[in-house]
This record gives sequence, structure tokens and C-alpha cells, in this order.
Amino acid sequence: MALMASYLVNYRIGQAGEAHTVAENLIKPCVKDIMECMFDEKAAKLLDTIPLSNDTISRKIRDLAENVKATLISRIKSIKFRFKWMNQPKLK
Repeated sequence: MALMASYLVNYRIGQAGEAHTVAENLIKPCVKDIMECMFDEKAAKLLDTIPLSNDTISRKIRDLAENVKATLISRIKSIKFRFKWMNQPKLK
């Protein structure tokens, strides 16, 4: 769950074009404050298991970008193959 939460935060940071340090310096402390107010200190400490350091975020954003690139290339190759197959001369 912590890994999924980390990827979701990274995704939003990447979409917003924010500095990678915003997660560790702003988002995480704010969410910890919210968790302490609404639940308890134990719940807030769970947030410490979510990796949000600058290096981690940079790496995950690169991973997400590579995944998007690989998916796009795969789809383009599939479309090219189908297009070639559709335009083959018919055998009589």
C-alpha cells in the first residue's frame, strides 16, 4: 500500500510539474498533520513508510515515463503491422 501511495503522489507531482522536493518538504508533513488531527499519532506514523524522497520521486517519475513510452511504442508497432496487413495485395 505504501508503494502504491508513493506512486500516486509521484504521478500527481509529475502531472503538476512541481519540484520533486515538494512531497518530502510539504505534502508529507501536511498529510501527517491531517492524520494526527483526524485519527491519531499511530496513524500518522504510517506515513513514514511511504517513500517520498527527492531521489525516489525522480526515479519513479522516470519509471512512469519509460512505461508510457514502452506502451506507446508497442501500440504504434501494432498499428503499423495491422496497416501493412490490411494493405497486402489479395491472392487470387
